Amino acid sequence: MPRSYRRCGRRTLTIDAVARRAGRTKPGVVHHFPTREALACAVVDRTVDAWEGELLTHVGTHADPRVRLRAYLEYALLGETDPADLAFLSDARLRATLTEQWARRVSPWVGGDAVTDVCARAARLLADALQLIAEARP
Repeated sequence: MPRSYRRCGRRTLTIDAVARRAGRTKPGVVHHFPTREALACAVVDRTVDAWEGELLTHVGTHADPRVRLRAYLEYALLGETDPADLAFLSDARLRATLTEQWARRVSPWVGGDAVTDVCARAARLLADALQLIAEARP
């Protein structure tokens, strides 16, 4: 059901909107996602799962931290991503929770020795910011 988010759009990420788009009842959606926050967290997980799948096809599972960081940056900056992939992070009420979850999920790609390098961390933050800026454009 989280994939329905792209069709609903960031302003309508509600249990009702997702239920309508997914062809489910509201109680059916609430059974899996009891709150809007739980639904948004599921969107984060689904998005990162998709990104990781793409990244793993390029670098494999045993790449060193710098190779993983480079793959993350290339994908974030040059990859074929849907602007809706990060739109949910713009929800002010959920921003702290979702940003923390996003950071935790992408840390394997930007963690390790690579994150201790100030330039590498700045590059990661820049890539994330550029995705958000691209999403904000009409």
